[in-house]
Amino acid sequence: MKRASVAALVMLAACGARSSGRAQPEPAANAAETRGPLIIDVDDGVRINGTIVTLPWKRGEAFALLGKPDREEEREGHVLVYEQLGLVLDENLVTGRITAIRVHFHTDELSFIPTKPYSGVLRLRGTTVDGTKSADEIIDSVALPWDSGSYGGLARLKWIKIAVMANGQSRAAPLKVVEISAERE
Repeated sequence: MKRASVAALVMLAACGARSSGRAQPEPAANAAETRGPLIIDVDDGVRINGTIVTLPWKRGEAFALLGKPDREEEREGHVLVYEQLGLVLDENLVTGRITAIRVHFHTDELSFIPTKPYSGVLRLRGTTVDGTKSADEIIDSVALPWDSGSYGGLARLKWIKIAVMANGQSRAAPLKVVEISAERE
């Protein structure tokens, strides 16, 4: 009997239980550690790994899909930074909803930028977009109604806006970030 009790305690300890005998829940894992690369598709809507995302997006829904962010920063609003994913989510402090998803292909020293670039797949209207292309190349190859400026371009689709921004002062520079945001908050 004594040997069985010791064996049961060893098994509980191996399963992560405390001495109370109750198993403790595992902390939420980051999506990058559990699911492989993200696939973000933007067409008439937004899908992340096949899940429809409606902007503005509920914080809990974002966490369920992406895991908890690595850090949160206060800027003009609130940002959720996913270091391993290369993503930043903008949160409206009044509504508590995510209003924009920023996919970062290049990093810099700013505190609200992820330290690792996005390594998943981003498709705009079926065209794969990555950090090797310039904003000009994206504007030319993705069939969207672009308004282009000196930094990149902006397109509006039903209820979302898509902005592409170059990593420099010219649209010919390599792509820095693609922002997918709600047309209205």
